[in-house]
Amino acid sequence: MIGEVNKHLLSNKAPTAILQESIESLVKASNCKYGFLGILNHQDGIKNYKYLMEKKVSFNTSNPFNKSMLDHPPLPFEDISKAYFFLKYTEHLKQPLLRYDNDRLSRGLPWSSFLLIPIHFQDELVGVIGLCDKKGKFEDDYALHMQPLVDTYKLLIKQINAEVKVAEYQEDSSSQESFDLMTNIDELWNIQNGNYAWEDKLGRSKKHIMDYVFGNDYELLEETILKAKSTMTTQSENIRFKRDKKRIFTLMIKVIYQSSTRSFKIIGKDISDRFRQESTLKKQQDRLRHTQLLLQKSNNELDALIYHRSHDFQNAY
Repeated sequence: MIGEVNKHLLSNKAPTAILQESIESLVKASNCKYGFLGILNHQDGIKNYKYLMEKKVSFNTSNPFNKSMLDHPPLPFEDISKAYFFLKYTEHLKQPLLRYDNDRLSRGLPWSSFLLIPIHFQDELVGVIGLCDKKGKFEDDYALHMQPLVDTYKLLIKQINAEVKVAEYQEDSSSQESFDLMTNIDELWNIQNGNYAWEDKLGRSKKHIMDYVFGNDYELLEETILKAKSTMTTQSENIRFKRDKKRIFTLMIKVIYQSSTRSFKIIGKDISDRFRQESTLKKQQDRLRHTQLLLQKSNNELDALIYHRSHDFQNAY
């Protein structure tokens, strides 16, 4: 099952889609009637599900279990998802929690057993796996055997949370940011004047626009300016500018060539925070892909070891 998840991780599938397919496979492989994976959201001290993936219960009445569910409503569940009933157990969920209702179990009623497995990042509970009504009883070390799968889920949840943060920031910044920085440069790219926002952000000590540019973005800005002049169209680019060695900003700029005065107008907005968020997300995605390759290699080595051990055992007899 871990191999299946790893295979999906190397594909273009969304992390939530991978988790949905995985929880459905997990419920089936565990011989359970219902299961879920919830990614938790902590807001104002109240836990809720940010994302919820479930293996729905089938209500085929020819199945005695499902007929029992129809004859005996799955109390205390009503119209809401059954996973919400288990939120109350997440308050102090540090270790896997296994519960049996012997009365319902003896009468063959549903919701007679459940296993909750917490997913932690450091000390924070970020998710929970729930498995209900296993055919037969859960083994005492069942949750322990699932730990490699839980570790893989952690990587996916981390990626989901990172993508959400970037999306939220972009949505917020897109409505609030404006091109408030402005400067004019002559045909030799000397700075003629800059507005208050430009000088407040980058200072006024430098005379040439390229003196503000950080690192290898010099060539990128040069290309943008030349293209604005040759095409007579507005050119946009993200350029890193420096005020000093410690204060570096990523600006989204637009370069406009003014043929009447043979000069350029540059307007921009500071997207440093967004740029850092996107860079962090890219690094996390790269680390995720690298980790999955290592996990896949480890799984292949484990499969090979099991095969050879089994082969040696058969030869011994």
